[in-house]
Amino acid sequence: MGKRPDIRAKFDWMVLKPLWALFIISAIYYFLQKAWLTGFSMIVMAFLLGIVAASLHKEKSFVELSEGQPSFEEAFGNTDTAALTDEELLPVSKSLMKLSPILFIASLILAKHYGLKLSYALGLSAVVAILGPWILAIPFLLQVKGKK
Repeated sequence: MGKRPDIRAKFDWMVLKPLWALFIISAIYYFLQKAWLTGFSMIVMAFLLGIVAASLHKEKSFVELSEGQPSFEEAFGNTDTAALTDEELLPVSKSLMKLSPILFIASLILAKHYGLKLSYALGLSAVVAILGPWILAIPFLLQVKGKK
């Protein structure tokens, strides 16, 4: 039996970091399109996502987080596939729920940028806020599914 996986590091690498990269890439795209407000808004969303990631790793210092902690090896180097406890999954589920307002605001900004009426934009953003975190977490959930 191997070492217990660091579930928070795995969630960070499989959900938060790709979403952060998506916000940064979209910000660059909108800056190139000269949509300055939308690009700046995507930078703000990336910053808010960083706050969620930092709240996931409360035991790490700012210096450790700025050095790239948790490392890739910390997230994927462990081999134990035993079922995780509720206490291990609680910080991950809290972070997953913190993604909802970020995704709501980001999708509302993008919907308005592309000219949707406010009522449609609000409805679309609500759907994204409800389903988005769970859809983003599907690869993570499949990866950590353990044996009971």
